[in-house]
Amino acid sequence: MITLIQQPQLFVPVQSPVIFQLQSDNSNILYFEVKVMTASEMLLANQRYQVFPNQPKKTSFDLSSILSNQTDYYLDVSLNLIEPATEILKDFKLIITEKVVSGNDIINGAAFETDVYYIWNGSLNNTQYNHYDYNNFVLQAFSGATNSLFLTDKPNYSKVHYHSTELLYVLNKDLPSFVLTLKLYDRNNHYIGNYGLTYSNYTTAFRINASPLALATYFNIDFKPVKYFTLQLLDVNGVQKTKLRFYQYEQLKCQDEPVILVHANAKGGYDSCYFINPKEAINVSKTTMTKSSFGFNDSGLYSNINNNIFNSEKRTITVNTESTFTVVSQPLNDVDSRYLKQLFMSPEVYVKLSDGTYQPISINNTSYEVGKVRLSNGLIRQTIQFTAPTGIDIVNYAPLNDDFLPPNIPYVEVDSYCYSDTDFPTFGYLEIDANGDANVEDGI
Repeated sequence: MITLIQQPQLFVPVQSPVIFQLQSDNSNILYFEVKVMTASEMLLANQRYQVFPNQPKKTSFDLSSILSNQTDYYLDVSLNLIEPATEILKDFKLIITEKVVSGNDIINGAAFETDVYYIWNGSLNNTQYNHYDYNNFVLQAFSGATNSLFLTDKPNYSKVHYHSTELLYVLNKDLPSFVLTLKLYDRNNHYIGNYGLTYSNYTTAFRINASPLALATYFNIDFKPVKYFTLQLLDVNGVQKTKLRFYQYEQLKCQDEPVILVHANAKGGYDSCYFINPKEAINVSKTTMTKSSFGFNDSGLYSNINNNIFNSEKRTITVNTESTFTVVSQPLNDVDSRYLKQLFMSPEVYVKLSDGTYQPISINNTSYEVGKVRLSNGLIRQTIQFTAPTGIDIVNYAPLNDDFLPPNIPYVEVDSYCYSDTDFPTFGYLEIDANGDANVEDGI
């Protein structure tokens, strides 16, 4: 008989250890044959694990290196408010067979099939994984599941603006339908709007587009009076299923040129941050060949000049260019400074182009100093450099044509979506009082 002594939780981040420990009651066991299968019986790997010399009926193994090849990130930047993202979640199970010694032969012993487990491309550090509980990461139907986390490393209180890309990925165990709730507040903390979207197409993973542009497009919202808004998922009976997220809606200085970076995060989703005022440096490399400068000119003479133009001694075969962009962050508080380090550690980073497409880039910085306001002489700002193709437009100006929806987000007149330097408002920040209500206080 095979006993499963240790196994991962039902949902497990695959970049963290995926540990199994087995035990047999057969003293003649030599090793365990372990077939890693999908729930639909497709073979992923066929492994052999020897028993321990000091514990001859036991073995253990970590499947993270095998299973990590089955998962990946999935970037969906469409303006659709909710989209399935089943690509990020995969399933597997094990079929385990004892291999035992019988005389001069090795024969099959007992067999055992595990339950189905689910993996996604998440990575938790040792401390986080030591306290990991999948119930905190997965939507569930039972009444006690009320605080599921989105797959984000971003602080729960974030700043967004007109150009922001804000994507929230969610894992779903068995919640058949849910309601996305959006509440709007003005700068005086007055409640000015409540919107909801019921989603009844069950899916094991999905993506929410929480950007002001996507929200305004779907709900037909005028964002001009909005100072901050909240997002949360409820079940159809109004019971909360996720933690409440707060977004402070900012307007930029008119002279600022915003740059949006989107990066894969350690939780298995995508986060974003924005920088301003890019500077571009172009690196040019040419492939050339040397040739004689002499030849017959238009007068029939063998010469190195023709019509007062000297012939070149080199011919350029190819010209390759690559640009390095330098951008600077807006002032950061301590929480933002800690969050930004995820950008530098991310395996995938994109820059949003002015036409709404996303270009993969490479961050050039090899170190990052996590700043603290109280230890700084002034504001915390971070400067990064990244490499991208030459010729791309990475500045996200507001569009100036009527074809870009939604029409009720201010953008037609420049002054309606940004402030001049002499009329630049003090950004507020959110505090939660003892009753759980949000209070807006000016200044940072």
